[in-house]
Amino acid sequence: MVLKRLTIFLNQKNIGKRLNLFHLFFKSSVFISNKQKSSRLL
Repeated sequence: MVLKRLTIFLNQKNIGKRLNLFHLFFKSSVFISNKQKSSRLL
């Protein structure tokens, strides 16, 4: 019972890490695309 809860907790943590990584990747890609757009305007 305790082990099951622990695995669920760890899975949730891993999902959170993945979401954070995806969020960072998304932010960086948007930032890069915005930079390219601004450089084109210049």
